[in-house]
Amino acid sequence: MTFQLKTKTAKDLMTPAPITLRGFATVKEAVVLMTEMNISAVAIVDGENHPVGVLSQTDIIRYDREKTDYPFSVSAFYERVVLDSSDPMLGELHPENVDTIPVVDIMTPVVYAVQPQASVGDVVQKMLDKHVHRLFVVDEMGVLIGVISTFDILRQLQEV
Repeated sequence: MTFQLKTKTAKDLMTPAPITLRGFATVKEAVVLMTEMNISAVAIVDGENHPVGVLSQTDIIRYDREKTDYPFSVSAFYERVVLDSSDPMLGELHPENVDTIPVVDIMTPVVYAVQPQASVGDVVQKMLDKHVHRLFVVDEMGVLIGVISTFDILRQLQEV
């Protein structure tokens, strides 16, 4: 890491005011939002904007697979999408057919967060330790103020 990047903080890296949903939003609403906004995950927050979980494409695919009894794993799904997008099994995955269950029922209820003043080294280390692609940035009251994705870090590297 160059000196310029090492001096940056979570606040410098984060996307401020991330897109959020409340836990009672439906999975169908989440799929529509994620598709329209071209995002791979959305923060799930409570009434005071504290993050309570994250809903990712993987959560939705896993739920859809369990519901329809797909004969392959999530990683196999991605492999099929990349290698053979004409696979007839893929025709069965329709976001518009996702149940109207609340996102809280299928989200990942684990929140990994950092404070705005966390160093870029701490951010990267936490992502590596937790094997996650995004971290929430919360203020001293635990209110969500931003999100840092692996793409945010790559963008910073590109600017160096």
